[in-house]
Amino acid sequence: MKKTVMRVVALDLIFLLLLIVSGAFSGVISEMIYITAFLLPFLLFLWLKRGEAQMQLSLVMRPDDIPLLLALIAPTIAITVGLSALTSLLASLVGIGGAEPFSGSGFELIILHALLPAVLEEALFRYIPLTLIAPHSRRSAVLISAILFAAAHCDLATMPYAFVAGVLFAIIDLACGSILPSVVLHLLNNLAGVLWLWDVSAPVFRLPFVIAVAALALVSIALVVIFRARYAKKCAFLIEKCDKITTVREVWVFFAACTALALGALF
Repeated sequence: MKKTVMRVVALDLIFLLLLIVSGAFSGVISEMIYITAFLLPFLLFLWLKRGEAQMQLSLVMRPDDIPLLLALIAPTIAITVGLSALTSLLASLVGIGGAEPFSGSGFELIILHALLPAVLEEALFRYIPLTLIAPHSRRSAVLISAILFAAAHCDLATMPYAFVAGVLFAIIDLACGSILPSVVLHLLNNLAGVLWLWDVSAPVFRLPFVIAVAALALVSIALVVIFRARYAKKCAFLIEKCDKITTVREVWVFFAACTALALGALF
């Protein structure tokens, strides 16, 4: 397992280095390097996975799993949006700037800030680590994928809720045996973020937005309670004693390096 985790960390390191390089350029060159930062690690993964034990994650969902996903949408958005607001508040108290409001075409914002990140990040931070690490330990796959996902954001205000979102996304993917749930949850979470930071995020919009998310969360929590037996069965791996959680030093080195980059951005 150690060698497998090291390979996953190496792929994420390639992504991070290319992402940093893309920031040194502008225009088309920057965009090309940015896309390459996602595509190159995934292409290398397709080559490296030969001979590796693999978790088979489908690109579709079984019909009986769809209600489980629908019930999780609002709580996931409520949790991530709530944590985002909390971390942004804490960051502002210590002088760390928050996210800048979006402006421009709504369609363009949805594509660039919601759809593309959801698909590309789920391929890199969920599909790859879960496919390679889960056959050795599903609980370790959840933890490691969430740590790497949070770390790669390299932003102190974003890393806490990215970690929580990463845990939630990985659990539902493994429970359903599909990568589609995390793509859907990630996309809807990003859409909520785009709405919050878009021009419509004026004070008059914020209270209805919070009320709507809270109302949806309550309805979804009721659905989670209704389907609790099915959730318990599908997520039983979280309490399996034989599935021990392990990490490797390289995971924490990657996390430390990303944290250092986040701290360095403050000065």
